[in-house]
This record gives sequence, structure tokens and C-alpha cells, in this order.
Amino acid sequence: MTDTLYSACAEVLSLAQARKDDLAALLDPETGFAPKLRQICQEQLTLAEEDTGSISFEELEALRMESDTWGLLQAVMPYVQ
Repeated sequence: MTDTLYSACAEVLSLAQARKDDLAALLDPETGFAPKLRQICQEQLTLAEEDTGSISFEELEALRMESDTWGLLQAVMPYVQ
């Protein structure tokens, strides 16, 4: 799971760096940086919950907090622009 998570996050970061001059795209509340990272976290949470032995409780909680953080950022992005 960890390799998949890191790879997916690295891909989103790479795409964001390629678009660094397009602030509107980066801050987009539907397709921007924060919603993409939240989606990755949500997908990883779903996988981890289906395979209960693959991740510790602490890692699961950290992933939930990460997802919540990106969700919060996603919610405030429309007010930043």
C-alpha cells in the first residue's frame, strides 16, 4: 500500500509542478491539487478497510487525518480565488 500511495502522490505533485503557473488549475475545488490528493487518500482508505490486516490502526488514522486535511483545503479553495 505504501508504495502505491507514494507513487500516486508523486504523480499528482509532478503534475502540479508542471502547472505551477496556472494557479486557477491548482486551486480548482474539483480537479485541483487538494481534491486529487484527497481522492488518493480516500482510495487508500477504502483498500485498507477492505484488507484489515494490511495497515495498522495508527496508519489508518493518519490516512484519515490526511484525507480530512485535503478535504478541508478543498472546501476553502473557492474562497481563496
